[in-house]
Amino acid sequence: MPPKRQNIGRCANAAKTKREERQSETEETAQRNEGNRLHMSQSHATESSQQHEARNEASRARIRELRQSLSYSDRNEKRDNNGLSMQMNRLNQLVKLDRIAFQYNSEIEYSLHPVVVVESMNKVYINCKALKFKNEAPGMCCLNGKVKLPPLKAPLEPSFSLVTGTTTQSNYFLNNIRNYNTCIQMTLFGATNIITENYMSMFKIQEQIYNTAGFL
Repeated sequence: MPPKRQNIGRCANAAKTKREERQSETEETAQRNEGNRLHMSQSHATESSQQHEARNEASRARIRELRQSLSYSDRNEKRDNNGLSMQMNRLNQLVKLDRIAFQYNSEIEYSLHPVVVVESMNKVYINCKALKFKNEAPGMCCLNGKVKLPPLKAPLEPSFSLVTGTTTQSNYFLNNIRNYNTCIQMTLFGATNIITENYMSMFKIQEQIYNTAGFL
């Protein structure tokens, strides 16, 4: 198993740090903040409807000016950052990840979760040169070098020329290979009938198992 990461309790640590910061506030700072909140509340409560509308309009004007001052790339970056922040907040609420695959949500980027490590398959195994993930158990691909596959031989002609992609005919074949496959029918293990209704991939004749005739 991969080693546990040290930031599993990041959310709890952040909350603890916030509490400690609040506790470390001086009494004077707390009183000043409380006085500011009371002053703003009283000011908003006593203002007339015209003053209320004027204040809202001034706030909207400041927001419009701020948005206009941002370039197109800045707005995109800000939107991406906001989206990333929302994703992180949503993921941090997923405290229990056990069997979460059965409740998969395509809108959630699970790779951003602090306890999830998703990396590229870029580790080359020394024996068979297979690509593996970091911390993946060794030896599962080739049984620690005991399993050795023979090298693949080049396909015979004309197949080799058709799959190289170096000629016009080869490119045409590769672009239309699916159509070629659907045009070819074959019969396996002596079957001579084609079943098109109530699809059955296999059937028995005198206790012999046959595959139905169909597309490649």
